[in-house]
Amino acid sequence: MKHTKIAAAAVAAALMIPLAACNDAEPNENELVVQTVWTRGTNEGDALQRVFDQFTEETGVSVRWLDTGESMSDVYETSVAAGNQADIVIGNYVEKVVDWVSNGAVVPAEDYLTEWGLDETIRPEAVEEWRDSSGELVGLPYSGFTWPVWYNTDLLAEAGVEEIPTTTDELITAAGQLRDAGIAPMTIGGNDWSGQKLFLQIVQAYAEPEVAREVFSNGGFCENAEIFRGVELFTELRDAGVFIDDAQGYSADAMNTEYYTGNAAIMSAGSWAFGDLPEEIGSATTLSGFPNPEGGAYTQPTAMQGSTGSGVMVSENGAEKIELVEQFVQLLYAPESVEDFVSSANMVPASTNAEDAEVTDPMLQQAVSELDDRVEFAVMPDTAVPGAVADPMIRATSLAYSPDYDADAVCAEIDAAYATVG
Repeated sequence: MKHTKIAAAAVAAALMIPLAACNDAEPNENELVVQTVWTRGTNEGDALQRVFDQFTEETGVSVRWLDTGESMSDVYETSVAAGNQADIVIGNYVEKVVDWVSNGAVVPAEDYLTEWGLDETIRPEAVEEWRDSSGELVGLPYSGFTWPVWYNTDLLAEAGVEEIPTTTDELITAAGQLRDAGIAPMTIGGNDWSGQKLFLQIVQAYAEPEVAREVFSNGGFCENAEIFRGVELFTELRDAGVFIDDAQGYSADAMNTEYYTGNAAIMSAGSWAFGDLPEEIGSATTLSGFPNPEGGAYTQPTAMQGSTGSGVMVSENGAEKIELVEQFVQLLYAPESVEDFVSSANMVPASTNAEDAEVTDPMLQQAVSELDDRVEFAVMPDTAVPGAVADPMIRATSLAYSPDYDADAVCAEIDAAYATVG
């Protein structure tokens, strides 16, 4: 699961221009333009290329693939403003993508879901996660994810930590032992979306799910007693040395590197990262959740999961050649395609038509067969935080990883992010 940054306000404003006025040319029926967060040379990209090849073989229509990676949202919004956007976008339902139907960047997907028969295979709960605040279906869910905490038990044992911590007091003690052994405790990308997600997971530790969802949707981090208590918990963990030094400067990629190379013992990361884990580190990794504080709302460590990992969105340009779009989408959702993504790219499907898929990755096998018994699932912020708030919130949460900010200052920065977008 990748994330993208918020584009400039001028681009967002340009999206409100009626798109039909920008797109008077006849659609090219001999080409399908697909823009994705997946990139060439990755497991997901290789699986997608096989779908492209089959589509071209069956239809004679070529595919122009724009693999823009983490820049997908920014690049796509710029192209919408120019009227030359891709026909299909495959990406995450996060941050500003949440607003793409309301601002005209893509067309609603509700009719496609039913007319193409996909409502019979896509899980209903996945569909609900792809609805915006007005109830519009922004895209067709394709993949989900599970987001546990990874523990390198070899490094824990080297530091004298005999059990995976299940309480925050145990986590603080373990972090001290790891530091004494010269091992970084918990690596985290404090400067981007990965740090934001962990922050929001921790601050809901004392809140019931409906309370967390309400605050994530509307703000009020300082005002809500349970959430503020969670902010205090976060700063306590930070100041106790749980997170890697200078976490506020780390990206998700840097976070992964610290864990993959055996420099850090703990990491919070999603199932999309399983495939890059070296075998030696993977064999020592146990998946669990983030430890709970005393008096918290959960009885087991928490992890996250969702169906917003990737989905298919149709642009105004794509709607002009909807028969081609349907042919491609039907092929993408065919059991053999979904099974290929599951077995070769460690995908957690949003549909039910991958029953024969072989799960070959040991980390995904562990997540599927063992994680549910070890954790409870906290509120996934992407389904609650408004798209316009996401980027200013990430700036605020990056400050939270700096020791210069106490709980009052942190929650004030978060609430200010909500205030800036009304």
